[in-house]
Amino acid sequence: MDELKGKVAIVTGCGSPKGIGFAIASRLGQAGASLLLVDTGSMAPLEEAARQIASQPGAGGRIHCALHDLSVAGEAEAMIAAAD
Repeated sequence: MDELKGKVAIVTGCGSPKGIGFAIASRLGQAGASLLLVDTGSMAPLEEAARQIASQPGAGGRIHCALHDLSVAGEAEAMIAAAD
């Protein structure tokens, strides 16, 4: 499935492989989207999520990870800039 090939999706809350953020990112990755996985914790869970998503059938887009706290002024803008 390549219906999202060439598109970029920012998905927050990807720090847990049992969470809804991870499930959404997985589906978008399977559809061919490039992903920016975001959380506020540490990079290790995001990097593991990226590995799991990249290994799924149909995953073809780039996957980047970033830590952003959207309750902090300027973080939303920084997150969007990181998705470019």
